[in-house]
Amino acid sequence: MQGVQVSGFLIWGVLRTGDGPFKIYKCFGEDLNSYYQNVITEKLQQMAVSIIRDRIANLTIDTILKNRNKLRNGVREEL
Repeated sequence: MQGVQVSGFLIWGVLRTGDGPFKIYKCFGEDLNSYYQNVITEKLQQMAVSIIRDRIANLTIDTILKNRNKLRNGVREEL
């Protein structure tokens, strides 16, 4: 067992083409009110953390250290 630390930041916005606005409304509904923006940010943060943990658990330590793009791209695809 080896510890792995991942740091980063998350910038989010509504995809304004296609069904982007519908998807975000379907996921967050009334939380889209400007009063609840921190609720959405916390939910997205928790989602990102769980996706990263899943990806790290399913990759070897060698792959994580040598191929960070694979981890980053996997997280982007899931989100």
